Amino acid sequence: GGQREEEDVPPSLDTVLAGELLRDVIRAKASPEALLEWMGTRGVEAAVGEGPRGSVKVLMRALLAAGSKSPTHLNVALERYATSLRELLSRAGLYGQMIAVELAAQFYAALPQKVLMVLDRLLALGLIGAEAVSIWAFETAIPATLSEQASASSAWEVLNYSLERAAARLPEAEEKISKALGDLDLVHSKVRTLQERANNLASQLRAYAQARRQEQDGGGGARDVEGVPLDELAVDPRSRSLLAKHNDAAHRVNVQAPKANALTAALAQHQALREAAAPSRDAAFMAAYKSFLQLVAAEEERAAAHPMRTEAEEHDANDRADEIHRARLDHLYAQLRAFVRKYLPETAAIAPQLAQELRGLTLPPRASEVLQEVLKCEL
Repeated sequence: GGQREEEDVPPSLDTVLAGELLRDVIRAKASPEALLEWMGTRGVEAAVGEGPRGSVKVLMRALLAAGSKSPTHLNVALERYATSLRELLSRAGLYGQMIAVELAAQFYAALPQKVLMVLDRLLALGLIGAEAVSIWAFETAIPATLSEQASASSAWEVLNYSLERAAARLPEAEEKISKALGDLDLVHSKVRTLQERANNLASQLRAYAQARRQEQDGGGGARDVEGVPLDELAVDPRSRSLLAKHNDAAHRVNVQAPKANALTAALAQHQALREAAAPSRDAAFMAAYKSFLQLVAAEEERAAAHPMRTEAEEHDANDRADEIHRARLDHLYAQLRAFVRKYLPETAAIAPQLAQELRGLTLPPRASEVLQEVLKCEL
């Protein structure tokens, strides 16, 4: 007796399976392949009944629990099983990514900074994109704040963090490319210098050996040393010293090769990230604007369902509901204006595409006014 009713509600099946996965696989530090095999053997998708989305729920819950002790535990868990989660997310699509974000937000509902920490790792590992976060924010988190069911600041903080990350990817990639090119140029310069030194020492050794042979033959037709291996020419202290210096320079050239290969691989990776950065950023902001405007339109419809009453009825309950809806709308439009101002460069980058997308929609007049200031065209 005395217990709250909700405490008697049994845990969901995906929660139970997540606990078993944590116990049997993750804490045993099994491989990513073994994790997916466990999920297949247990029939997780069929049991939860949501296809790949159900599997994402189970694995994400287990990883969040595994990482709850500290940021280090979280990093280790996500990095170890990133390939497993990525495979499930690729099958679950954009909605699967939204589930991952929602579960992180639920798990750390009282600790917004922890939500950002999880989000940071998921974004950094390429497991989710800012596009999914944008849709999740406007479809789930922010509408809840309008009904005062959640903290508005944390919902907007998650959204802004993901969008800022998306916007920063291009300059970050450019900076990394510039550094990699500079580092690669230094390695190549060092290799050229060392190679020239090795070639010069080889020439000195051959010239010295040729002179020695001619001297020994009394200036006659001594055999040419050009094709003779260098180590066969090192027969006295002077020639052995030249050979040792040559071999040192040649060894140092070989040492630089792995460095050059690693930098070349890193450069290719940074260039690939640069290629993906702008489309990824634009998709995130397109999703944010479309979801934002859908939310505004829905609120306009709700407000229209509560028409203004006469002065004699101003204290009626319907009037209070009307005031609440209009206050929510005013709040949303203020947020929309602030959003446009905050992300002006990113909005300008997608202006033609956004205008094209919005022309077929019936936008609320106030929303059209806000966007026309930026898009510089009629909607």
